[in-house]
Amino acid sequence: MKIEYNTDKESLFNVMLNKAKKNNIVIKKIGNSIEMTLLLEKANRTETVPIIFKGKIVDDEKGCKIKGGFTFAFYLYVLIIAALCFIVVRFSWSVYEMQTDNMILCGISAAVLMIAVIVVVKKTSESRKVIMDFLNDLDIK
Repeated sequence: MKIEYNTDKESLFNVMLNKAKKNNIVIKKIGNSIEMTLLLEKANRTETVPIIFKGKIVDDEKGCKIKGGFTFAFYLYVLIIAALCFIVVRFSWSVYEMQTDNMILCGISAAVLMIAVIVVVKKTSESRKVIMDFLNDLDIK
């Protein structure tokens, strides 16, 4: 994702800090990189899954750009990939050994894993929308 602004990096960061307090957003700056997360307890949110926007601020001829994306505050994708690898290995071994009960169990485990991913993505959609609205509203008019 890329968002363009009509100001320089330092001015943009100052505007971010001022508006972030009003929107209950925490911003960390590390060199040209930024991290944003929503304070769920102060924003009266019911979501329990924290989400972080990580991006880089890059200067260009018109002003600056933020390039980045959203990540979860925990390693959801790593856990899912590891679990799917274990499920595939177990399913393959069950096919080799002709253990249909284990194959059914692997299918059920994969379905539960997919449901968990859908629930996490759904629970973070509101927080993601708040941060995106915040980022889109930073242009100096």
